[in-house]
Amino acid sequence: MLKTLVSHKKIFKNRFLNFLGLQVYRILGAQLIHSIKLKKNQNNLQKNGFDIYENFLSKDKFASITKEFNKAYKEFSPIQDNDLAYGTKIESVPIEYLKEKKKKFPNLLKFLESKEIFDLVSDHELISKDRLSKRGTFKVRLEKTFQGKNIKNNKYRSNSDPHKDTYHKVTKIIYYITDVNQDSAPFTFFNQTNRLNFKILLKEWIKSFTEPNGAPRFSEKFLKNVSSKKTTLTCKKNTLIIADTGYGIHNRGLIKKNNIRKTIWIEYRNSLPLIP
Repeated sequence: MLKTLVSHKKIFKNRFLNFLGLQVYRILGAQLIHSIKLKKNQNNLQKNGFDIYENFLSKDKFASITKEFNKAYKEFSPIQDNDLAYGTKIESVPIEYLKEKKKKFPNLLKFLESKEIFDLVSDHELISKDRLSKRGTFKVRLEKTFQGKNIKNNKYRSNSDPHKDTYHKVTKIIYYITDVNQDSAPFTFFNQTNRLNFKILLKEWIKSFTEPNGAPRFSEKFLKNVSSKKTTLTCKKNTLIIADTGYGIHNRGLIKKNNIRKTIWIEYRNSLPLIP
């Protein structure tokens, strides 16, 4: 029980314990651990919940990564994922596929395991680089997003709805391989929702026993009262976005016909967020 309590398990299914405040305790505990370790001079990521790095790589490096990205979709059969609520289709290639034929993807793998990426994650998680793999897990994949089948039904939970990934800090990196505009599923973040907020905490408490099914969803109407600004990250290719998607409320924008979004998706989760 104790191990589960301090783990990264999203939410307990026990409605009664959640009603008594168990999930609230976990949220506050994770926030406390984070604040103890937090540096005094906060950067944009810690202040607003996200940061942007334009022209992250040199033109030559970006060109080589783009070439290998496109090659991966010819080499492998991607995993299919359909967001039926909004008609978004995602085809992904996990890093494990690339490692099977690593000689064909040297630049891509070098980027995914580079010092620059590990430095970004380490600085946000406040965990030394040599301890990242011991304290948590990385998930890495290539993604192609485009318009798919649309079935209007409230039973489908969608990442296009504003949500939090879990109850504790999560480091997510989205690297744009293509230009991303308003019509090609831009990443959207509700500024400063990564900070402790009583209204959000109260909403999460209610949802923990009325809808104990994982990552909580929030309405746009509710968010207008808790966030000073919603930032839609329409950016040029070769832009890297890093965000706290555990505390911070965010969503994937909608994609329209004849648009495609190509991204590299990296996520890190601390396996024991309630342990200093």
